[in-house]
Amino acid sequence: MKQGKVVGMIKRAKSLIVLERDGEQWIGPGGCYWRMDGAPLLTKPEEFFSLYDVKRETGESYYTDFDIFPAELDHRDFTPGEEEAQPLTATVTWKGVEYRAFRWQSEILFCRAEYLTPAERKDGEIVRYTVRRSERLGLYIAVKEGLFLAGIVFPSDMGADNKLDFAGELVDIAGAVRSAQKRAWATENGGEYAEEYADQQTLEGAT
Repeated sequence: MKQGKVVGMIKRAKSLIVLERDGEQWIGPGGCYWRMDGAPLLTKPEEFFSLYDVKRETGESYYTDFDIFPAELDHRDFTPGEEEAQPLTATVTWKGVEYRAFRWQSEILFCRAEYLTPAERKDGEIVRYTVRRSERLGLYIAVKEGLFLAGIVFPSDMGADNKLDFAGELVDIAGAVRSAQKRAWATENGGEYAEEYADQQTLEGAT
């Protein structure tokens, strides 16, 4: 796991949340938490600022919180009932923020792409994603390097006020891609299919 990526996220967000449980320390900006194996244990914000070269004036503007790892989140490497989440190739940028999509059951979950960057692929190692559920905190994605849990990432709701706009734009994009695929297929397969495609387009336009 790339701990420098975690530190970078915290610096950009100016938000430091430190969670501790069973001698393990997890840190993040709030939407994700990563286990910092081998890193010095933090007991106060000033230690983070000193360790990672944050100026005092900048540190004063940080939101900081030190707490116990929530009991509602399962920090074990494997937990009964977790289900695989399939990362999709495409990413989506919405309101200037890049999101990565995951297919889970019949749903698509979106996570901020930045929150996933600490996961490190080594030779022969696979990064896996599973969905876990907390009654109070809802769904969250467990990020595993090999067999071991490395991070926890919460899906984004894309902003309650933006959901309809976002969904509408995705439908428009999907429709445009589908039309482009049909045109390419019709062109590759000759005039007979091109005429059939043109007739279909006329019918769709009429509806």
